[in-house]
Amino acid sequence: MAVNMRSKIGFTLIEVIIAILITGVMSFAIFSGITFVKGTLRTIRIKERAFEELVSYTEFWKAKIAADQIPSNIGSDDKKEVVLFENENGLPIVTAKLKRSNLVNLTNPSGSSARHYRMKTEIEWNDETFGHHNNQDNHIEFTISQLVFIQ
Repeated sequence: MAVNMRSKIGFTLIEVIIAILITGVMSFAIFSGITFVKGTLRTIRIKERAFEELVSYTEFWKAKIAADQIPSNIGSDDKKEVVLFENENGLPIVTAKLKRSNLVNLTNPSGSSARHYRMKTEIEWNDETFGHHNNQDNHIEFTISQLVFIQ
């Protein structure tokens, strides 16, 4: 009778293995979720940084046009490379290319004291870390109009 009491105290080997298996699966799910969220937040930070760079670049060109400091090669493209994301050591991980194109004098109507220009600015970057190879969302562009007032 004493032998039967001992065998009923504690867990069986199968119960321990099942508990370890369930704990392992839950840990894997939690760590996978954390990695996914970190990657998604990083992608959002890069996209926000790209948007800020594009706004700054576009405002720079709008100011040049408004001040009538339009380059002589008006139709040619202008390109610039910027860093969107760096590692802990300050080395660039994600870079982007800013581009200005289609700077066109649309109108100079008679009796008007302004010239009307249209321009397109865009930024494009590659983010191949964390398995994000989808470049469809790695492009932003603005098409703007700007007046130059003639005195």
